[in-house]
Amino acid sequence: MIQPSFLKNEIIKRIWASTRWALTGEVIGRGASILAGYFAARMLEVNGFGQLGMIRSTIGTFSVFASLGLGITATCFVAKYRHSDPQTAGEILGLCRVIALVLGTVIAFALFLSAPFLSRTSLADPSLSSAVRIAAAMVFLSSMLGVEFGALAGFEGFRFLAFASAIEGITMLIATVPLAYFFGVNGAVSALVFSQFIKLIVLRKLVTSRCRESGITISVKAFKKHLTVLWNYSIPAFLCGFMYGPAIWILNQIVVAQPNGYQMLGIMSAADQWRSLILVVPGALGTVIVPVLANLRGTHQTTYKKTVLLNFGGQFFIAFCAAIPIAIFSSLIASLYGPSFTGLTPIIAISCAIAIFHTLGNAAGNALMTATSIWPNFILNLIWAACLIFSGYFLIHSLGIIGFALSYLISHFIHALIMFAFVLISHRKRYAYVVL
Repeated sequence: MIQPSFLKNEIIKRIWASTRWALTGEVIGRGASILAGYFAARMLEVNGFGQLGMIRSTIGTFSVFASLGLGITATCFVAKYRHSDPQTAGEILGLCRVIALVLGTVIAFALFLSAPFLSRTSLADPSLSSAVRIAAAMVFLSSMLGVEFGALAGFEGFRFLAFASAIEGITMLIATVPLAYFFGVNGAVSALVFSQFIKLIVLRKLVTSRCRESGITISVKAFKKHLTVLWNYSIPAFLCGFMYGPAIWILNQIVVAQPNGYQMLGIMSAADQWRSLILVVPGALGTVIVPVLANLRGTHQTTYKKTVLLNFGGQFFIAFCAAIPIAIFSSLIASLYGPSFTGLTPIIAISCAIAIFHTLGNAAGNALMTATSIWPNFILNLIWAACLIFSGYFLIHSLGIIGFALSYLISHFIHALIMFAFVLISHRKRYAYVVL
């Protein structure tokens, strides 16, 4: 069998082999999740779907605090030490698990207790209190999942991640339809919790198996020895993530404060499903690239530099090709959601553009997350968050749902532009950024 020329390069072969598995999991898992979201949208209608979107945003915000950047920490340090120093890999993985357990428990309990207050104030709907309390379990699960997912990515076990993602998506689809139909928003949130619980069980078993095969013993005996990892890596990684979830939550609060706020949020949540679909392949490639870059950095510098550019160009091209047909058929897609989602068509089209710029920012961020210092990524994400909130504050009041979508487009465009300039300047300076 004749092999395509582009697959003759060893690094490309390595990335391609892993991406096939990551993509399989993303297609099955994300596809099932999007289908579950579609059924939820039809059953809950626009206001209920908007409420579900706000609860998911709240979960994302609290999960940022519960995860503390431990997932990407597990990915990079397992990838770096799994061959050269299995003992250190096991100790850092043990540290990540303990911190995730403690933080996940504390933050989830805090969300459970504050649910009535949050529903009455930030969510502007006291009836959502019970749904928020159910969602508190998902905060705990997300904290634990981040470490297990990160560790398995560090092993480059993308075949196993594909399996776990597929299980999650299928479980969510099976659970969402009956639970959302009979119990509304509470049922839809319960389906999310159940699917995350199943995924955690699967991932924990897979990580344990890979550690055993690699001679890695997960230990907490050297807990204090590696605490500096939290300051040097986990905390800045947490701050990078902190810019994302809370910024969206603040923007959503601005939206729900409007007279038709949950309707706008429901429409945006529906359009966001298609942005998510565009990001499936680039997201799978990004998941593969991070551990590969972490493994190459410092030992194969020239190959590292070429891989950074390959990732950047590849993700952009794939996202662009996926966005075009969705934008063209946005009117047909919008009609599938029913009459309550009036005004969805232009928002889907704008979301396609958002996805392209989102991909560019993520591709550059993949490289920055494998550098010795990831504080530059934090600063760039801070700029994105500020642009999102300020543009949203002014545009939503004047343009409504269009302004809501444009705030995302503007912030991702500025973020991608700065990231692109940063990568370009670094390239001309012989990739100075890789030794930050």
